[in-house]
Amino acid sequence: MAEGKEGKRAEEQRGRGAEGQSTGQRSLVTDNRSLLTDHWSSFTEHPRLALWQRLAQIRGVYVPHLYAVSYHGDGTVAQVEPIDDAAPPSVVKRILPTMPEPTTNFIVPFVDTVHNRAAIEIQRGCTRGCRFCQAGMIFRPVRERPVQEVLDAVDRIIESTGFEEIGLLSLSSSDYSGVAELVEAIMTKHGDKKLSVGLPSLRIESFSVDLMEQLARGRRRSGFTFAPEAATDRLRDVINKPIATEDLLKTADEVYSRGWTTIKLYFMIGHPTQTMEDVDAIADLAQQVLAIGRRHIGGKAKVRIGVSTLVPKPHTPFQWVPVEDEATLNAQIRHLQTRLRGRGLEFSWNDPQDTLVEAFLSRGDRRLSDVIERAWQLGAKFDGWQDIRSYEAWMQAFAGAASIRVVRPSRAQDRRGAALGPRQRRRQQGVPDAGLHELAQGRGGGRLPRALLLVRHPGPVQTRPAQRARRRVGLPGPGPRQAAPAGGYHPGSALCQS
Repeated sequence: MAEGKEGKRAEEQRGRGAEGQSTGQRSLVTDNRSLLTDHWSSFTEHPRLALWQRLAQIRGVYVPHLYAVSYHGDGTVAQVEPIDDAAPPSVVKRILPTMPEPTTNFIVPFVDTVHNRAAIEIQRGCTRGCRFCQAGMIFRPVRERPVQEVLDAVDRIIESTGFEEIGLLSLSSSDYSGVAELVEAIMTKHGDKKLSVGLPSLRIESFSVDLMEQLARGRRRSGFTFAPEAATDRLRDVINKPIATEDLLKTADEVYSRGWTTIKLYFMIGHPTQTMEDVDAIADLAQQVLAIGRRHIGGKAKVRIGVSTLVPKPHTPFQWVPVEDEATLNAQIRHLQTRLRGRGLEFSWNDPQDTLVEAFLSRGDRRLSDVIERAWQLGAKFDGWQDIRSYEAWMQAFAGAASIRVVRPSRAQDRRGAALGPRQRRRQQGVPDAGLHELAQGRGGGRLPRALLLVRHPGPVQTRPAQRARRRVGLPGPGPRQAAPAGGYHPGSALCQS
């Protein structure tokens, strides 16, 4: 009786297949495709397999080809498992406790370049913990380079290259414990050579007036850049960048009173809990800063406002926050365009379509590989150049992605199947050639997805986030009583709504 019950249960499990999702169960689907492999290359016969296995044994190295990712029916990740004995169950991050020596023998260009200067990293990591900043999370802990090591590097750079500008780089230069001593020593030794020292990422609340004066000894009084990121105290608390508006205005007063003519303010829109009042406050704050400048230097005062859009990045506290929809972003930009006009104000912004491309490229996983390949086939290239970018190609690539389910093989199954050809592997899984041809045609590209084993899939699961994502990009979605189409899955919920 027990054997009969177990056999019946196993038969029911095999018979569920595509019906698993319709009964409310979160059936698992698995994908172990790799960008570096052929569509149907045998796992154990790949020429780079030995190299990948050796690399996987180095602590901190992740080899995607040696892992299979299982997904729930709604597209979220269920688990990541190794499919090779050389791959560890988990990959532990490695941290360099001491920063390596800085580079001092730079290549000197024959023509003037955009960043015609030498750079020295004085500090790695950041203690601030802004909730949108990926670099601040993944480059922890904070490590500082000794002041004397930086001074020696500056001497060697000037001697070997002749650069007239040195950039002292870090995520927060003014948080470097020896910044005042360092700048004073550099300007004392090289100030008569008109050496200009750049300190990007200066914090408004820790900005030193004395440091400003030291920097002015080697550079013209042109402009200073501040990044409050949000224009209200409430919203800055949300993103964990607590800078009081009063402190920002006091710093602006110090800057203009010492002869600087331009202040650059960088903001972001699309923050969680942001309202139109928060967007309107960007224009109010910029005009307040301009008024302070005019009190000191009259019509020479300028305020440049740069507005970008938040793309919540992985490994940050905002990683589960959805990207703001394109219509809302365009409305906010148009509102700022009407407010930030007039003499002394310069307004620049990011195209929302650039934001959406950045969002799915930075938030997508290995399943995005087929979309990238298809977009390239449709002519997408140099997407950072707006005159060349083809946003329609990306949307067409998403719309044409095949609706497939990839079945994770066990280690034993994978080794047994490695010696079989593509046709034998398909037949072993009960997939007729006609079914695979239909899947290929459904993608619109005539090529099969990068996967090891395929079975039929009835169609996408149209969750509410997915439906909203389809509507945002102009794709039709199934009605309340309609079945989802067999092809044309747009993974908005898995990529931009993760």
